[in-house]
Amino acid sequence: MTHAIPCSSSSTVEGNQNRTVQGNNNQAVQGNSNTVISDNLVSNTNNIVFNIIMSDNKNLNQELEFKKEVIKTIQQVDEFIVRQAVRDSLPDWPVLSTDNINEFIEQKFGNKEILTLVTNLLRVNQSFSHEVYEKLHLISNSIQENVKHLTVPSIEDKSGTRIVVQESNNFQSYLLIVLRPEIDGSNTFRIKAWLILDDKMLDKNDPSKGFLPLDIKNEEVICLISEISENVEKFLEESLKILNSHTRRYQRNFNLTIEFFLPYKNLCEEIYQWLFMDDPVEILHGVLLRSSERLDRRYLIKYDNQWRKNWQKVQDCFHSLLSQDDFYELKSIENCDWKKITSDLKQKIGLKVACALSVSKSQDLFQAIHKAAAPIAIWSMCDIPHQKLEIEINDFLNKVKLIELPELLRKKREEVYAYSDKYSGYLSILWEDPYRLPPVPDVIELLTPGQ
Repeated sequence: MTHAIPCSSSSTVEGNQNRTVQGNNNQAVQGNSNTVISDNLVSNTNNIVFNIIMSDNKNLNQELEFKKEVIKTIQQVDEFIVRQAVRDSLPDWPVLSTDNINEFIEQKFGNKEILTLVTNLLRVNQSFSHEVYEKLHLISNSIQENVKHLTVPSIEDKSGTRIVVQESNNFQSYLLIVLRPEIDGSNTFRIKAWLILDDKMLDKNDPSKGFLPLDIKNEEVICLISEISENVEKFLEESLKILNSHTRRYQRNFNLTIEFFLPYKNLCEEIYQWLFMDDPVEILHGVLLRSSERLDRRYLIKYDNQWRKNWQKVQDCFHSLLSQDDFYELKSIENCDWKKITSDLKQKIGLKVACALSVSKSQDLFQAIHKAAAPIAIWSMCDIPHQKLEIEINDFLNKVKLIELPELLRKKREEVYAYSDKYSGYLSILWEDPYRLPPVPDVIELLTPGQ
């Protein structure tokens, strides 16, 4: 099955089958005698670059003309690559939420930024044709020759080895798997999955943007609860193929988090038994639990505002160490006043359940979390004595900044697995980000601006 990165109509991708540029950058510039470079670009670049920069941008018409030539060249590059390069050029700008990337470049980029952008594109020169490569190289050389004080890191180091992108530029990838029960009461589930290659591709103004739908044999999956694990494995395998292909191509790495959207009645499912190539999924990648009911139209209408308010409290604490008062602590699941708990939860960033949680006793708890629109909850399905569990959870929470919590949990699961003869899971975490929702119909209908 072939998956493509969606591109806007303004992006033209040429030569998909023959884009490999062999040899180093100098060879690429010299090695194609048949390349025809835009006459307009060749004749104007040197004069325009010198005039528009050295005159402090007084000649706006020439500057605009030059930018249009640059954009005309960039339009021949895959939009995904362009957006990544733009983001690296202006890391403080939310460029990936911009519908028209060419308009963004024209409005926000000066010549120094254009030079940085072009250099970033040249670092992935395998992705486009000789013609485009030479045009970009011409732009870069012209700017640097005419304006000596404008420099960017070279494309190659002294040994001729291509520069490796720093880890901070890793893709933050997500696999979203939604399970919903069939309404016929047959105890079967419909499963749909989407891959987010990089969370910076998401657009708050377009809830469907940045999601790559995954299909197994081009069919919607319907299965029993006992068959979920094998389907999860198929979705994960497909996701890893796509991620490995893209990140290898762009010389990036990725961090993958899997989010399972389950009915709240199934949030105590034994996720630790779901395997990928013989290892538990949750030790290989970050695993977060989410409620599929939060994707329903009625829920979003009633609770979306409260949910976002609660999440804002989470974001305010992202880079802080947690305190005991940040989480509501539940020490017993028996004889609870669920209305009061629901109300109290709205004042906290999350819930920690310091007692063993059985399936039979969990329904009221998750319904309270559901109604409070609480964004975070932590609990254990393991048979751990109350006092030990309380100490374990508090010790876990006190070690880390909130934003690091999911990854620390994955590492802890991996550690427990390494020293256990029989792995029976560790702590489970509900992590409900209201701005990362799969593009199911109710979400699209309610969250699209103007609807």
